[in-house]
Amino acid sequence: MKRSCNNYTKDNANVIARRSRSNLKTRFFATLRMTCEGFGMTGWKYFQVKRSFFIITAIILMSGMIAAGCSKKAVKSEITGEGAEGAPKVEAVAPETAKPETAEASPKEEEAVKSEEMSRAETAKKAEPVVGIKGVEDIFFDYDRSSIREDARPALEDNASYLKANGNTRILIEGHCDERGTSEYNIALGERRAQAAKRYLTDLGIDPSKISTISYGKEKPFCEGHNEQCWQENRRAHFVVK
Repeated sequence: MKRSCNNYTKDNANVIARRSRSNLKTRFFATLRMTCEGFGMTGWKYFQVKRSFFIITAIILMSGMIAAGCSKKAVKSEITGEGAEGAPKVEAVAPETAKPETAEASPKEEEAVKSEEMSRAETAKKAEPVVGIKGVEDIFFDYDRSSIREDARPALEDNASYLKANGNTRILIEGHCDERGTSEYNIALGERRAQAAKRYLTDLGIDPSKISTISYGKEKPFCEGHNEQCWQENRRAHFVVK
């Protein structure tokens, strides 16, 4: 008799639960229909909204089931993994046998490093400013120009005075350019700059036979930077006393 009462109580509770879920479902769809009608969605449009709701609900449920399954699998893996009791354990590598972060360089790598250091040293040596001879000064030019600037005239006049005072002296005028432009164009531009400086000196009374010119274009920069300051320093006529 006691067991029958218990079964009756459980059955009654199940019926009440089912009715509660049914009433909740009915109220939800009634609310959904009223909302759709409020937005003017009736008939077929309401059916589409209802179907979309079922699809979204199914996707959410499936996602939850997949996530729960993955979580259980992860927990099981932690319990039965290689670090668990009864399973093979991975021994830690002793500090003295661990591979150092920086291994010894191979002979090829050492040779490459030495070659790179030598290349850098040569570049730094090339970039060192050339010390001018006392009484002879370089002159500078504007971008893509070979005309003598106003601020270069005093230096050329001083150079002419030096050459007149040292009659046996011969000079070489080197034409230089910055790194922009092609090599061919800069060779021609450097030659025009050297020739412009030579003409100015000959106009001041210097024997042209004592002046020779050469153009290096952009091949021998005085400054290795890639900015306007270095470019201005490289646009020059450099005087070398022979």
